Amino acid sequence: EDITIDVPKSKTFTDILINLNVAGKKTLFVMPEYNDNVYLSFRNVPSVNGTLLSDINTYDVVNADVLVMTEAAARIFSEIETETEA
Repeated sequence: EDITIDVPKSKTFTDILINLNVAGKKTLFVMPEYNDNVYLSFRNVPSVNGTLLSDINTYDVVNADVLVMTEAAARIFSEIETETEA
């Protein structure tokens, strides 16, 4: 699902990671577009590196234990992948 956070709080983002069973793991969080509240929520979580789908790079993917993409980012990624295969 896409993540929406009304008020930026690291605790809210940490709870999301706990629900995904990835809390404490080195996580790469990929968003389709910049969201100020989501960014402000994960920037103080030491195990999370966040990036935009357009800025993702090989190093970040290889350096992470877990890759978490929002539903919208995954949809865009699969559309781009389908277009390059054709």
